[in-house]
Amino acid sequence: MKKLSKMYLLIGVLFVSIQLVLGDEKIQTPMVGEAAPTFFLRNLEGENFFLSRALKQKQIIVLSFYATWCIPCRTEIPTYEALLADKKYEDVQLIYIHVGEPKAKMDDPKAGTELIYKLKTSLKMTYPILFDRYGVVADKYGAASLPTTVVIAPDGLVAYYHSGFKPGDEAKVKAVLQKILD
Repeated sequence: MKKLSKMYLLIGVLFVSIQLVLGDEKIQTPMVGEAAPTFFLRNLEGENFFLSRALKQKQIIVLSFYATWCIPCRTEIPTYEALLADKKYEDVQLIYIHVGEPKAKMDDPKAGTELIYKLKTSLKMTYPILFDRYGVVADKYGAASLPTTVVIAPDGLVAYYHSGFKPGDEAKVKAVLQKILD
């Protein structure tokens, strides 16, 4: 009984400590219906990508935040590739945003890029990959866990936001895309 009481006390202290540190701050995530935060990143070939320019094309944009070490990402990526292979989604622009690598790999930029190319090849990734080396864009989108998917409607507003992936989640994305297209 004493062990149980100590455990509850420890949990209580931990909860209060977290509240004191964080205060009333909440993690900022783009909310459905709000304007998608714009950003600039480079792709793996070193070319510039500006979301603001892509939004001017009035297409649906799907952002998929991922990392090479993320196991659920390895399931999500081929699922989105298969979903968007359907002709009715030919105007949907999928953009992968690779979010950094663990510190040991960050010290060698070439090593991180090689890992991305390996994953790209093994998962047959056909859409652009942007490199968010320091996680700045992931922070803007509140992508604290991976994968995170954001669907941006042609009007530039966030239509869907979801963190994590399990089989069946693609049906939610498909429903959102279909609603926008109808």
